[in-house]
Amino acid sequence: MTYADPALAASLGLPPFVRAASSVALVSDHLLVVQDDVHALARVDPRTALATPLPLPLDGALARTREDKADLEACALLPDGRLLVLGSGARPERRRAFAASLDGAVTSFESTSLYGALDRALAPFGCVTNIEGVTMLGDACYLLHRPPGRGDAPSVVLRGSTSAVLAALGGAASPALEPRAVELGEVDGIRVTWTDGVAVYGAGLVFTATAEDTSDPTEDGAVRASFVGLLDRVGRVSLARLLDVDGAPLTAKVEGLAIAGARAWLVIDPDDASAPSDLLEVPFGVLRGPA
Repeated sequence: MTYADPALAASLGLPPFVRAASSVALVSDHLLVVQDDVHALARVDPRTALATPLPLPLDGALARTREDKADLEACALLPDGRLLVLGSGARPERRRAFAASLDGAVTSFESTSLYGALDRALAPFGCVTNIEGVTMLGDACYLLHRPPGRGDAPSVVLRGSTSAVLAALGGAASPALEPRAVELGEVDGIRVTWTDGVAVYGAGLVFTATAEDTSDPTEDGAVRASFVGLLDRVGRVSLARLLDVDGAPLTAKVEGLAIAGARAWLVIDPDDASAPSDLLEVPFGVLRGPA
């Protein structure tokens, strides 16, 4: 994905391409792509993969380092058509929340209540809060916590009320969140952990996942494999390994998923600030869970 106007990107201190793509959603006829180390969204035409930057209201440079980034990792469509964007929560500076629209209008939220609720719900698992996905279906809101690939902590899905989560972002009391550990298997001794997810009516939670060799949720590692999967409505997990064009296991880190009808889009984070993120469009079919 590259910017349609490289001069505009340069004037904002950005490279000529979308980098560190971490989540994606279809809003009207465009994709909004979240970048974990850039304090801007990218509005992408899915037909051409050309992008326009949408800066977020954060002080300082838009392009950041691992040490000072907001680590924006998750997004979901809100009932009013805007996009909710969340930081991972792994460090104090990564606890930010925004709502954005296609025209570039952005609203900042009060996020203390939500991240406090996440910390308390995840405390029994002995892990640092690291939210990689958020999705809403009616009044059910699901937040996906991702542990490091090395260690004993599981992937966790936290379910709460959409209305309560949004109220908390408006300054209300912390929402009640129900955590559930989910085991996704392993590759070469590295745990498979999810990177994004979309709740699909009648099916369950469709997600992306990787086996990434790291023992720290704030650090990158070598990716052994990437997957798409389904957590169905009775709790069963199905995984499909992604392959490259030569039929070999894909070792790129698939970080974001958007679904619209029979199409799906995946975004890849190269974990390299000098390299563009890729956008993949794939035919989409989902295994329906039991009635």
